[in-house]
Amino acid sequence: MTVVILCVLVTAIDLKLRPPLYTATMIVAPAQVGLGTASQLASELEQYASLATLAQTPGKIERVSDLERYAQLFGSTALAARLEAEHHLLQIVFADQWDPERQTWHPPGGVRARLERAALRFFGYPGWIEPDIARLAGWLGNRVEIDRVGTSSLFRPQFAVSVINMVHATADALLRDQALERIGHQISQVETDLASATNPTRKQALEAMLTQAYQSQALVGVDQPYAAQVLVPASTGATPSSLNPLQALGLAAVVGVILGLFVVFLRDALRGGEAR
Repeated sequence: MTVVILCVLVTAIDLKLRPPLYTATMIVAPAQVGLGTASQLASELEQYASLATLAQTPGKIERVSDLERYAQLFGSTALAARLEAEHHLLQIVFADQWDPERQTWHPPGGVRARLERAALRFFGYPGWIEPDIARLAGWLGNRVEIDRVGTSSLFRPQFAVSVINMVHATADALLRDQALERIGHQISQVETDLASATNPTRKQALEAMLTQAYQSQALVGVDQPYAAQVLVPASTGATPSSLNPLQALGLAAVVGVILGLFVVFLRDALRGGEAR
């Protein structure tokens, strides 16, 4: 009975110290076809072996949709760095370790945090590491889930409502900026080659490529969703998605009973061995 009470008590204290978790869901789909075509064109142009000679034929181009790129961004340092630069997300995510008055980081307080740091140091691990872009990227990767909805092209990222809109907009804008940067380099290269071209056939090919690049640049620059558009806005339930406290206490009681029986059997076995 003592073991059961102890397990329930420890679980109750842990539940009290842990804040409840909520799950937010947003459903997104591929952005407009025009922007997707422009991005695909930009990717294909980038993979041509030589704009200077146009003599080599590119091999088979592996196409990755912008929605796939969007999904792969979650958990990346590129997205984490942009979120930190634009929204100071580190201070939001790791608020318990940030001192706004001194503008410095510090280890989290509380008995539980101190015990965790002591245990880590005991096993040779750093007790605490100041939050950085890598930790933010890991935090995003662990807490953002990208699920396919059936067999369609829809994705459902799960996250806190207050942050999911920020992450979605930043990821979409980051992909747009990367595409515009690629296209800008392509245009600059083609214009340089076109200025020195003398062969009429080569010049015509460069002019056609330049026209395509300008069209792609105009489409990508449109102020619309680039990789993913929101179909169902982010929302969350009224109750936490973390384990129900009553269920957790019930499980703790069951674990306590099992441990208690084990202790009793072990004690009887030891007594029996001593009697012999």
